[in-house]
Amino acid sequence: MLAKTSCQHCGMHIEFDVDAANQVVDCPSCSKQTFLSLVEQAVSIPPALTTPKAKSKNLLPLFFAIGGFILIIMLVGISALLGTARKQIAPIQKYTDTLQEVASAMGWNLGDVLPDQFQVKIDDDAFGITYDFNPPADTENASMFFMSHLILTADRQIAAICLTGQENEQFKSDTLQKVLREKYGLRQSMKIGFGGIVNYYYGQTNRQVVLSISSQFKSVDLEYRDERLCDLAKKQTEARKSEVNQQLEKSLKGKL
Repeated sequence: MLAKTSCQHCGMHIEFDVDAANQVVDCPSCSKQTFLSLVEQAVSIPPALTTPKAKSKNLLPLFFAIGGFILIIMLVGISALLGTARKQIAPIQKYTDTLQEVASAMGWNLGDVLPDQFQVKIDDDAFGITYDFNPPADTENASMFFMSHLILTADRQIAAICLTGQENEQFKSDTLQKVLREKYGLRQSMKIGFGGIVNYYYGQTNRQVVLSISSQFKSVDLEYRDERLCDLAKKQTEARKSEVNQQLEKSLKGKL
């Protein structure tokens, strides 16, 4: 009767007669002496011969690492998108220039009362009480302004001096920005979004210059403003509109 055992050194299977059990013989593979046992000897397995299950367990940390890396990339991408969205809404940049109070422009003084000989017009659906004027001929780049008017309070105080123009080869918006910044100091700037408009605010908050530049339409809007008087003119305009609407309602009820 034959039996099988394994070499205690190399693990080679050795077949032998049962009568030879419990003897020491030379292994036909490694030539080292080994014991012929009827009980199968446990043979150590080299690390290279690990089972597929062990390999799959070793891959788990790698899977977790890759998943974590992908999650970080997604979070960074979402943060970048949110940051871009905030910038498109209305990013504001503030400056630390020495700010001066705006007093006058184009020969007009903010706060002055417009003389009676200048005829005004009232359009409460637009700017309220206004007076159209032409910039003085000796004013630098006066010809580029194709619309200019004053916004007035009910007692004809000058609340704002407004000019609208078109940028051209003789008139550059960056030149105007430089002049206003040197004269009054730039307080802040704000992107509006529509038409590529950027607003620049010069001078102090109570009396300031607001410059609006549209990169899409190549237009320039310039307002020298007394904020207190502008608020007063706005309230007076709203009051006049309300009074007119009430009179219209009464007139319609009378006809009915």
